[in-house]
Amino acid sequence: MDLTSTPIGDFLDALASKSPTPGGGSVAALSGAMAAALMSMVAEVTLPKKKYKVYEAELRDLAERSKRRILRFRELMQEDVKAFDAVIEAMRLPKDTPEQAKVREERLREALLGAADVPRRVGMEALEMLREMQGLHGKLYKFVVSDLAVAASMARAAVEGAAMNMIVNAASLKDEAIVEEAMAMVREAEGLARSVFEAVKGRLVG
Repeated sequence: MDLTSTPIGDFLDALASKSPTPGGGSVAALSGAMAAALMSMVAEVTLPKKKYKVYEAELRDLAERSKRRILRFRELMQEDVKAFDAVIEAMRLPKDTPEQAKVREERLREALLGAADVPRRVGMEALEMLREMQGLHGKLYKFVVSDLAVAASMARAAVEGAAMNMIVNAASLKDEAIVEEAMAMVREAEGLARSVFEAVKGRLVG
């Protein structure tokens, strides 16, 4: 299944099936894509409003950057499936002789590192979005500012989902550094998303 162009209904059916892919890694990337799509939308809706003319260049850049991010997240959805398949393929290699066992171990480590790298890229991309959201609530049309908060929630979900997929591969690798990196991403995402939520709430209700 090509997740870069699969209709959402087909994706959800595949997600609900007994197949291990697509799974949580692809969902994390999809969460990032939805956050990016909302970021583009809030910019596009605000752009024609005369009151926000002073932010036109910034919002135009945001919309274009967000559209590029959507494409990257869609690609990462597919890459996550490929990375998982590579791990399974390595696990199925024979290990009857010392030579076979060594080859299998090397291939498996390489595959696990790849499987940890895809969610790392998802998480870093989503974190960058959360950083860009800081202070944005005052530059948006009031009727889409709540969508900014939803985008922050989706971006945080992308980071947390990505972090857990980093951790599950790190556990097999016994790599504590990957776990620490993942948890640092989660902590930063929590703070940034909460900041956006509170800022949006403050603008809406004071």
